[in-house]
Formats: sequence, structure tokens, C-alpha cells
Amino acid sequence: MNEVQNKSSNPTAEGEMLQASTGASPVNYFKPMSIPGGASKAQPAPGYFNPASSIESEAEKVSTNSVELSRSNEVKTVPKIELPQNQKKALSKTKKTPDSDKELDYSPQYDDMYKIKLEKLTKLHEIELERIAQDERYCVLRDCNNKVVGVDLTATVKKGIKLYKLTVNRVHGNDEKLTGLSIMRYGAQEALTIVSVKVALENGVELEAFDNTEGVDDAGLAVVNGIGRTEFLSKIDINEWPRLLATFVQPDNNGLIDPCTALAEMNINVCKWKTQDMVQKRLMKDGNEAHIGFKKIHELVKNGYKYQAACHACTLRNDRIKVRDVNEGSANEIFEHYQYAITIHGALVNKFGEGDDKILKTKEFPKRISELWRKLMTIQGAEWATDKMLVFIEGITPEQVDDLLNTPREKDGVKRDDLRKNKLNMMFDWYRAKNDIEF
Repeated sequence: MNEVQNKSSNPTAEGEMLQASTGASPVNYFKPMSIPGGASKAQPAPGYFNPASSIESEAEKVSTNSVELSRSNEVKTVPKIELPQNQKKALSKTKKTPDSDKELDYSPQYDDMYKIKLEKLTKLHEIELERIAQDERYCVLRDCNNKVVGVDLTATVKKGIKLYKLTVNRVHGNDEKLTGLSIMRYGAQEALTIVSVKVALENGVELEAFDNTEGVDDAGLAVVNGIGRTEFLSKIDINEWPRLLATFVQPDNNGLIDPCTALAEMNINVCKWKTQDMVQKRLMKDGNEAHIGFKKIHELVKNGYKYQAACHACTLRNDRIKVRDVNEGSANEIFEHYQYAITIHGALVNKFGEGDDKILKTKEFPKRISELWRKLMTIQGAEWATDKMLVFIEGITPEQVDDLLNTPREKDGVKRDDLRKNKLNMMFDWYRAKNDIEF
């Protein structure tokens, strides 16, 4: 021990020992360094790290306008480099804000009524998981704590458990087929998200079976995310399905089950939803209290209506329902004239039908009807305007209906929708003149 201490405390002696054994010159790890002003101090040789000198150098003050470099007692001044204005702006955006050091709050914010609803839903969800764990028909998946987190959906369906989809599911296009083909060829690499039928119904959403059978079995499972994929597979014999796994909706940071928000987060943050798809979220959020107007819009879109045309049919507004209104707006304000709107839309369907001509399914014709109705409303109110519009629609002759339905795709550079709108304007001008109605 003493020998080791002596070695470490006497570098010169250590160097002599090294020279004796190797024949090399002793290395002095502490060479004097010349300092301006005549003083000198021990300085480590290159490659030697000295914590004391490192701390000391960090403590030195540096001028804000210049950097002084000392080499061989000679001082050089490097001018401050000014960044271009656009780079200054870019850098300024990366500066920390006053709140950047605050701890983030990951807890979702609910109002009291919504929290009570989720607490009730969460309790039912836990009861359902216990029931499913004891039922051999469900091929359950468990975590390391032996809690049920999902099921092997293919095996579960083979044992007789029925699958249901949300009737408020967003409208899928060709992506459903492409994803389905990919699953069949390469396997289902992503799990679906599910809840029990009882939880879905408690959440206020309507369900329909993938196999189109009537009624809802309480023992069934409802697909929350992955409806398009399941829709594709439901057309294929179950014995040909690849292994398809599904996990139950997971609790949020407050420990509560919120299928509506989970659905939105899984989809909206992955791919941009259209406003018509946001109606689905609103329907799930409002549950049994959802306004019938949102339900009707969703129904029309599923039946081939463009979203804006569906909005006109249900609101008689001059424009579509914007995404902010769908998410946060008052349903009673949005659908203030719903009863008048749906009455007029019914009259239009009776007159023109909902065929391949799509006169009511594209936006221009329904939009013009809405605009004319609102002009009538400024004269003597909504009820009077509705009566006058119904009389106008009833008075359209079969010849005029045929002319509108058979409008060419384009004529003299004017597209079909605009041609129909122009014809509608002429017909309504004649009607106003005949009935002494002035705007």
C-alpha cells in the first residue's frame, strides 16, 4: 500500500523507474506554461485531462462582441459574425418559451358530466373483461400480469362470437380493398381495436353486424378501429382468414375508457380525416344525445351524397358545416332549421329521385335551393319560405324534371352542375313573377 502511495505522489521517481525499465526518456506530465504578465503555472501535457484546469477555463469571462485568442503572448480579435435576418428569425423560433421548463400535464381535460359518463363506461368495461376472461369462446390475449388485453379475433370468430361495426364508421374508398389484399397476402401486421358490444351500446353508438344479420348479440365484439379491414375479410370464408389479433381500448392517462377519443386519436393523427368523417366522432361523443341532423348527414354520405350536398339537405345553410362546428358547435344552432330542411329534401327526393344522375347528391343544385329558401325566409320567415318552396317544387313539370335529369355533362364549356343551376334559376324566376314574390 505504501509503495503505491509513494508512486502516485512522486511523479519524478515514477519517471525514473520507467526510464530504467524501457530506456525511454522520462515524461513530465506537468510542464510550466508561460502566462502573460510573467507568471507561470503547471499545465498538463497534450492528451492529459486536468479537471481543475477545465473548470477554471469554463469560469473565464468572454466578451460578447469579440473573442480573444491568446497564442504566444499575442492577442488576436475575431469580429462578431452577424447572421442574415432570415436565419435569425429561424433561430428565434427554437428558443425556449417561458413555459418550456414547466412539467407537461398529460391528463385529458373533461367536464364533470363527461367524466361521470366515462367512469360509468370504464366500470362496465372492467366487468366485461372479467366475463370474457371466463368464457372459453374468447381466445384471449393476456399481459404479464395475466390481465386480458385482447383476443385472437380469427379464432374467436370461429368459436361463434359475432363481430359488429359502428354504423357511424367513416366512408372508405379503394383503401379498404388495398388494405384487405395486403392482409391476405402478407398477414395482419397491425392489431385491430375493439370493445365489447355492451360497452359500445353504453357509449351510445349504434351497431350492425358485419354479416348483415338482424339484431345485436350482447356477447359480441364491436370493432372500433379496423372496420375497413374487417369489412373486407367478412366477405371471405373465415377458414381463409389470416391470424387477426385485436386489443381492447386502453385507458387514458386518467385511467378511464374513452372509445370516442381513442378512435379519433388513432385515425386523425395518422391520416387527415375529411370533415364528413369528423361527423362520426361527434356521433360517438354525443352518443344517445346526438342530434338527428348529424345522423342524417352521415346516412346521406353513406348513400352516395357529397358531404356539402348532405349539409344543405339537413340545414338549408348556404355552405357546408365546417370542421370546428362539427367538433364543438351547438347542434341546436347548426340544425336550427332541420325540420324545414328535411321536409324540402323529402319533396326533392319525391320529385327527382336519388338515381345515378346525382342531381341531389352533388352540391350545386341543393346549394341553390338553400340560397333561394333563405331569400324567401327574409320576407316572411322560415315557415312561410318552406311553404312557398314546397309549392315551387310541386309545380315542376315532368318535362322539366326530365330536362334537368338528362342535362349533358358539358355544353359550350359549361359543366352539368352549373347548367342545372341555371335552369333552376330560370324556373324559379318564372315562379316568383307568377306569384309576385320580390327579393
